Amino acid sequence: MRGLYINLESRPDRRRSMNEQILLRGLSQHYTRLEATHGLATSAANACFDSHIRALKIAQEQDAPFHILEDDVEISPSMSGLIEQSIVSKAWENFDLIFLEMWIDLETIPHYLNALKKTRATSEPTLLDLKDLRIGSTASYLVKPQCIPRLLEGLHR
Repeated sequence: MRGLYINLESRPDRRRSMNEQILLRGLSQHYTRLEATHGLATSAANACFDSHIRALKIAQEQDAPFHILEDDVEISPSMSGLIEQSIVSKAWENFDLIFLEMWIDLETIPHYLNALKKTRATSEPTLLDLKDLRIGSTASYLVKPQCIPRLLEGLHR
């Protein structure tokens, strides 16, 4: 498993926090920092978008699912296990992206809860198929390198 976190040069506090979390979780050899695009030349939203595009282009060069995080996430102790489980269980045959943190459209909540009820026989983190639901996240997600060209094409429309 490899990954990167996106961090503004002007936020050394967040860089420190991410480095501490990565070290605590034993992931130092697997994660690197990507300097975020600064929003002075463009809007903050466009700078964030550009940073994720750059991260996806780096992920595209990998040969396994890649983890992209923003610098304000809290890394769960179960994250590494969930990522490894998704790789070993071949979950990637069914998914191009796995969101590890997300927002859910209010109209989607009843459908999300139904999906959750069907899979929550355990207290362990579980993968949910949310293919037809309106959700989104950029804070923490896994991406399959083979899907990135199609993803980038869609994002540039």
